[in-house]
Amino acid sequence: MHHHPNCDEVLHVIRGRIRHRVGSEYVEMGAGDTISIPVGSVHNAENIGDEECELLITFDTARRQVVGE
Repeated sequence: MHHHPNCDEVLHVIRGRIRHRVGSEYVEMGAGDTISIPVGSVHNAENIGDEECELLITFDTARRQVVGE
């Protein structure tokens, strides 16, 4: 679990399956799914599939800070 105190994050699944946790909520995601994670939200992703995952992750600043990783 970690969070970004200074930026929003957008995570897009290119390939594979993940279970993504944001706070106390869990979302299962597959190829083509996207989730927006607001600044300060505690989150993490776990591979739940049989293959490697490929993710595209973007932030709204180049000076991303990470707490708890």
